Amino acid sequence: MNYSCIVIDDEPYALGAMGDLIDRCPQVSLNKTFLSVVEALEFLNEGNAVDIVFSDINMPDINGLEAARLLTPHCRFLVFVTAYPDHSLQAFNVRASGFLLKPVGLLELTELISSFKKNDDALLSASSAEPTSEDSIFIKGGLKNQYVRVNINDIVYIKADLNYNWIHTTTTKHYTYASLSSLAEKLKRKGIFIKVSKSALLSTIHIEKVDGNTVHLSNKECVTIGATYKASFHEFIKRHSINF
Repeated sequence: MNYSCIVIDDEPYALGAMGDLIDRCPQVSLNKTFLSVVEALEFLNEGNAVDIVFSDINMPDINGLEAARLLTPHCRFLVFVTAYPDHSLQAFNVRASGFLLKPVGLLELTELISSFKKNDDALLSASSAEPTSEDSIFIKGGLKNQYVRVNINDIVYIKADLNYNWIHTTTTKHYTYASLSSLAEKLKRKGIFIKVSKSALLSTIHIEKVDGNTVHLSNKECVTIGATYKASFHEFIKRHSINF
């Protein structure tokens, strides 16, 4: 598949350089370039949605970070292109899909587009696959012979509490007397759960933001990373961060 894109940068030379690079990159076609976010939004608000928006960060009037909320409804991927590597964390906080450091090379751009395509292919494969019993688990509750079916992808995190565990999902929570270690082993094959303390196991697909040693989750709750788990957790974040 070919991705459509626009480029926003207040420097004409940078626009030209990025446009030339995109012309050399397979699977990407350039629709238009803009010298400001305002001009780009006028174009996008006319119904000209694109797959990717490449935007500089340091620009007059509205900079890229401030405009992220306005740009994201019109594209599938928002990619920041900047000469300042210290902007990467800010880009992460506004949920950018990618981060390219100027001067951008063809290899970096191609690798980023390839990562988008890989994710799209995985989602397409997952959506076409037949549901299996491994998509859910049965949780034994407090009553005799009582079991509750829980969709694994709906589990946000699991928290140990005295002699039982609370399983927090996107909509509710369940408790079970199964140990945290047995739950971790049961969920291990899904590859999306990570232990962040002696009493907490969380789903990485529900991580919204990491602020120091605090993890903000999709259900608006927060979990603190335990001291002995900091290194492994931050190594996981590093492996899944944008490299520059």
